[in-house]
Amino acid sequence: MVAVTFWAWPTALPEEALHAAREAVSTALSHGAHRYAPAEMERADSSWNRLMAATRSEGSRARLFRNYGTVDSLASAVIAHATVASSAATTRRDSLRSLFVGERGRTEERLDAMRRTVASLPRVTARYRLLDRVDLALRRADTSTGRREHDTALMHVRAAALLLNELDRDAGRQMTAYLDQRPVWERWVQETIRESRRTGGRALVVDKMNRRLHVYEAGKLVESLEVELGSSWLGDKGMEGDNATPEGKYKVSVRRGAGSTRYYRALEVDYPNADDRRAFAEGKRTGRISSSARIGGLIEIHGEGGKGDDWTNGCVALRNRDMERLFVRTPLGTPVTIVGTTKW
Repeated sequence: MVAVTFWAWPTALPEEALHAAREAVSTALSHGAHRYAPAEMERADSSWNRLMAATRSEGSRARLFRNYGTVDSLASAVIAHATVASSAATTRRDSLRSLFVGERGRTEERLDAMRRTVASLPRVTARYRLLDRVDLALRRADTSTGRREHDTALMHVRAAALLLNELDRDAGRQMTAYLDQRPVWERWVQETIRESRRTGGRALVVDKMNRRLHVYEAGKLVESLEVELGSSWLGDKGMEGDNATPEGKYKVSVRRGAGSTRYYRALEVDYPNADDRRAFAEGKRTGRISSSARIGGLIEIHGEGGKGDDWTNGCVALRNRDMERLFVRTPLGTPVTIVGTTKW
């Protein structure tokens, strides 16, 4: 007698396969696949929809006629597509996060440098507003990355970088205009050196951009000392309170020894001179300087420097050991010329 075997298709719902498919989709979503791997996740979603449709279709049949073989195959497809989406999302998310961390750090460094640059420039409200916008963009970037939205975080960082580019261009225009004065500065310095050579005496030249005080004797450079300046050093002094170090040809008018100055030793120069007063009057006439402003005074070369930053109200600060040596050998009437740079 020949045995006859009847093949029966699966009539029971493959719950383990459905659970595994659901877990695979959930994992892909938790890895941000909709955000970071949309094409791969779309395929997983499409497979899931087909799986659900097949499950409902078979469930609507009489139990004897149900065939869940197709459902089982579709569950496997969902798992495969969701796994690919999860892997792709993780790779791209981590890559974006790495990009964000690098660009965020570089942008923060640029921002710190730009803050110092803007502080050294004549105060313009629009520049500070741009700095505020950079700060806001970086805060938004940090909020986004905290939500694991690294693509949005990177977008905010790059917006901050574009704003810094705008500030760079503005500062560059300011610096170009400032350096246009080099012929005047060169003339002042050469006149000062010639006077030192003619008299055999001492002369001081302050190079603001390079933070140096050059000491000449009989027309020869004998010493170069590091200095710190007014916190708004770039540009000439316009009025009292602008924290700018003046530019021009001056002379030592007062010597202040120990006990007569807050800053160890001090050599006061005769700011404002006639040129400063003319520029101040012109600034008021044109409205560039407020009608209530005062021209100011008490500009010194003094001690207590070495802070590593420009911090004075417009004076030139040296380390005490350098100020001691300078003070002893610099008499009243010594020429003091302050320029933007001595690099022609």
